Amino acid sequence: MTPISDKSTNLSPAKLRILDAARRLFSVHGVGGTSLQMIADEVGVSKAAVYHQYPAKEDIVYAVGEQVNMALAAITAAALQENGIRRQRQFLISRLIELAVASRQISGALQHDPHLLRLFREQKPFRKVMDELNAVLLGPAPSAEDKVTVATMVTGIAGAVMHPLCDDVDSETLKAQLYKLTTKLSRLLN
Repeated sequence: MTPISDKSTNLSPAKLRILDAARRLFSVHGVGGTSLQMIADEVGVSKAAVYHQYPAKEDIVYAVGEQVNMALAAITAAALQENGIRRQRQFLISRLIELAVASRQISGALQHDPHLLRLFREQKPFRKVMDELNAVLLGPAPSAEDKVTVATMVTGIAGAVMHPLCDDVDSETLKAQLYKLTTKLSRLLN
């Protein structure tokens, strides 16, 4: 699976460089700890050049979120083409693992950064995709146990790909172990 940065459409190379830099910095410093000057320095341009592409930091945060949202929407739509909820769920989990491993730098921030969490909880286009994704993972009439199991899987995937213990674990090994663990957990779901 391709990294999140490859999911953008109609963005200039300058905007893509800014978003790639912002993702790297958000993963290290969080959104709140990343300034426009830091993004400019990371890209190797002036702060004015960043402002020319994105008038405010919130625009960069939204654009980074939009890239993630597009990737999640695509894999959710593909999962819905599978027959039956179990196959849909397994397909979606496997693609979430691939996406998280391919985009290690932003996966952890998506689970922990309050700015990004708020974006995905409050902005309608993001909320819609998250609701669709969760519907596939949870299935119809989820129990409290199902919700805890899915939350454990999703946070476990994001946590593992960004955890320091896994820094030296190659991508294929990481994916294989995450597939193994999530397969066991998904057996607990109705």
